[in-house]
Amino acid sequence: MNAALLPRVSLSPAELHHTPQLREMAQRAMGIGMNVSMLARDLGNMHYGYSTNLEFGDTRREGAELICGLLSEMSEYEQVEPEEPFYELVSTVARDHLVHGRCVFELFDAREDDDSPLLPRLGVLPGWSLRSRRGISYQIAPAGTEVVWRALPAASLVEFRLPDRLGRILRRTGERLRALDAFKAIDLDEFPAGYDFTVHQRMLDEMAVKATASIGWSHLSGLMSRATSNFQVYRRLQLVRTWIVIVSAVAETVNCVIAAPCVHGRSPCSFRVAGLPSLERVDAAMVAVTTGDQTLDEISRSVLRTMRPA
Repeated sequence: MNAALLPRVSLSPAELHHTPQLREMAQRAMGIGMNVSMLARDLGNMHYGYSTNLEFGDTRREGAELICGLLSEMSEYEQVEPEEPFYELVSTVARDHLVHGRCVFELFDAREDDDSPLLPRLGVLPGWSLRSRRGISYQIAPAGTEVVWRALPAASLVEFRLPDRLGRILRRTGERLRALDAFKAIDLDEFPAGYDFTVHQRMLDEMAVKATASIGWSHLSGLMSRATSNFQVYRRLQLVRTWIVIVSAVAETVNCVIAAPCVHGRSPCSFRVAGLPSLERVDAAMVAVTTGDQTLDEISRSVLRTMRPA
């Protein structure tokens, strides 16, 4: 990280999408498949199930202003609570790891002149616009009628890594789900008359369960409608655990960013995410599902609760 923040070097998502040479590439990048889109959406919406907040201690106002400014590209509105752009960031990190295998932002100073106050920002870098070679990150950019790969300053980049091999697991899950989406695109003429498509759909559901076995996912309607209640709850707990690990990793990285003198100026602060069940609590609930030490209703109320403090 730079000792002093520099102006933005990368192209913003809006600039990329409005560049004629890159518009078609951007549109193709949106086609990530139905299953990946649904999983990314579910991970992005999980915070609605809990009453959470970012706790800054005695620096709530200063911390909230710093987070809202730093993550301003995560929200369409200027006046928001810090939780909104933070969970948009969590959603972006989860989606990028599913689709691209990594998530990178550029940390830059957004002020227009040296006399203005410091304006630290995390700039969104769409995964489809990046590539890495020999430890150097490049972003695609227009050059006349052509496109070139422009190197980005390593000291200005912030990578959101996930612990315990979760980043690799999400990438592989995304690859398997996209392969499954391609397999779904069947040609009806290839099947004989009277073919039982319920068997075909059941096979696809089972393949989706296997593809998401490492992270859990219960929105596989075909199979889940036939699954036992224990299996459904266990899969939901798996996904909750995956999401909490992502939230914790994102919070840790953001805290590292705002702890840097080039970001916080003279008023350092940090925050914690309050209102989520601990990983130990989720793990205990997963064990209880298999042992029967707790009823499924008790587990749902204590861990899979909706808009209640955990």
